[in-house]
Amino acid sequence: MPEYTKAYEEVKALGGLYIIGSERHESRRIDNQLRGRSGRQGDPGISQFYISLDDPLMRLFAKEGLKEMIGRLGLKDGEPIHHKMLDNAIENAQKRVEERNFEIRKRLLEYDDVLNEQRNFIYSERDRILSAEDLADRVIDNSKELAKEAFEEAAGDKDKFIEYYQQIFSTSPDPELGYDITRIQEAIEKNIREKEEKVGKANFNAFIRFVYLRNIDKRWIDHLDALEDLREAASLMSYAQKNPLVEYKNTASEAFDELIESITETVCRTVVAVKVTVEPRQRDTRNVRMQATHQSPGPTLQQQRPNGEIKTAVTGRAQAENTTIVRTQPKVGRNDPCPCGSGKKYKNCCGKNW
Repeated sequence: MPEYTKAYEEVKALGGLYIIGSERHESRRIDNQLRGRSGRQGDPGISQFYISLDDPLMRLFAKEGLKEMIGRLGLKDGEPIHHKMLDNAIENAQKRVEERNFEIRKRLLEYDDVLNEQRNFIYSERDRILSAEDLADRVIDNSKELAKEAFEEAAGDKDKFIEYYQQIFSTSPDPELGYDITRIQEAIEKNIREKEEKVGKANFNAFIRFVYLRNIDKRWIDHLDALEDLREAASLMSYAQKNPLVEYKNTASEAFDELIESITETVCRTVVAVKVTVEPRQRDTRNVRMQATHQSPGPTLQQQRPNGEIKTAVTGRAQAENTTIVRTQPKVGRNDPCPCGSGKKYKNCCGKNW
């Protein structure tokens, strides 16, 4: 007979495995798993659990006065208590803990659903951009819509329209076009089409794709950090008699809308403001350069280059030259007043340029 078979028979003859539990767990499932260890595959066994009325499970979740009620039974110190009322109290305490934990998990899933919806949208848009062969059409449509929104927001005030237009595109509309939004939109389309023709459709599409992906990735990471901070602060909203989950959903939705608008404006601004120059090379080849000029976002930031220009060269595929930003003053928060003195929030004024 093998050695392990002999040991098994000896244990079986003694009554099997004896499980001793030093406490009752918050989940009844864990207690049942421990009990099941003593009766695996029909083997004999027994389990015994010990619990103190001072254990956290009983102290926090059992009915009030249970300890005083048990004390009136007149039991001596160290004498075990076997009573149906105590068994029911333990089971009810475990049920209350399980219900509380279930609500916590359910609430976490509801918070995660908000982020999952936004993540699915961002990833689907990113995949669409990666596979798109004509992103210029998308930029043209978005640029026209932004110009139209600026025109409508100005409500007939030409100076305001020029100001809004400069905030969006970092350049002023051609004065010869007058105050005609249709002609301005046509000029935007013509501007982008001419650049596409100079550098070639494939190169121009690769350049736009690069700008899109760079902005999406960077701003999405910042958005995740903002949502994490928002979730931590959501619990405090209950003190204002507000539903934390509802407030979180509303604020997260507004932040996501700002994220999409910011990405769209930045890409359109870059494509509209970029300048294309064609430099002749030897052997009748041509070197095509694209140069984008942006306005400075405010007195708190200083670019490394003295002329304030960011250059991007396209040779076969889009490549971007890194630009180092040197901070000379404390960082301005997105919701802080803009240091230019406009009275607007930084994200709605000079901060739009980023």
